[in-house]
Amino acid sequence: MKKNFRAALALLALLSAADASAQSFEAWTTKAKRAEKAGELGAAIDAYSRALGVWRKTQGKAPKAQALAARAALYDKTEQLDLAVADLDEAIKLEPKRAQHFYRRGSLHLRAQNPAAAISDFYKTTALQLNHKEAYFERGLAYELQGDLKFAREDYKQACKLGLKKACPRAKAPAAPKADGFEAASGEERQGPLELRRKSVPKKKVDFGACLNGLDRCLEEGGSYGNCVREIKSCESDSAKGCCPVACIRLYERIAAERGEGAAYRETFEPEGKCALADAY
Repeated sequence: MKKNFRAALALLALLSAADASAQSFEAWTTKAKRAEKAGELGAAIDAYSRALGVWRKTQGKAPKAQALAARAALYDKTEQLDLAVADLDEAIKLEPKRAQHFYRRGSLHLRAQNPAAAISDFYKTTALQLNHKEAYFERGLAYELQGDLKFAREDYKQACKLGLKKACPRAKAPAAPKADGFEAASGEERQGPLELRRKSVPKKKVDFGACLNGLDRCLEEGGSYGNCVREIKSCESDSAKGCCPVACIRLYERIAAERGEGAAYRETFEPEGKCALADAY
């Protein structure tokens, strides 16, 4: 009797172990991949959801992040963009240094007509992976969607340099026209002095148009925003034509550290930027 009871317990344990294995994280992810390969996207989403439901911390963050990213791709294919973004949000929390997560989320934001969020994610992508040509290209599309054609062209140029052929024609497109008050009569140089105001310092005139014109030339020659700003002379150290106020340079550096070089350049040196409006002093 005892022998039969022990045999029954052993069989029950074996069946329980087999059932647990069938319901494991790895088993469900395998089922999800098979379903996706067969074109059964709904079944694949369900299998990834079940896998994530049985995931345990001891299995590590990377497998969970991969499952979330895979399910996000399926949500994308089935036009459930909000759910796809939510999964990538979680994947990024688990793997904050994986460029592809930011790139894919940026692409989703771009498709959802949310260019500001897309640009932010593409900057994070290129910060983690400098040669990510698709991120530069799609950031250009996002800038173009915002109407920032100058920044769009710079990103298209970079994508083209990295070998993305579809970006090259866009890199040759003309930049957006300059705002009134920044073009010379000949159309060649921005002109007009900017009156700077500092506490306890006498007013002085700075040719801010020449500062912007010098930065533009540097960008036209292929320089990056950061390099062009770093190479420009500050008017406090060298008052030669084309210098820029040191306060503007420092403002640019502070914004770049927080939100990236493109955003910093736009907020600091563009016609509607803080320096152009003399708000930086």
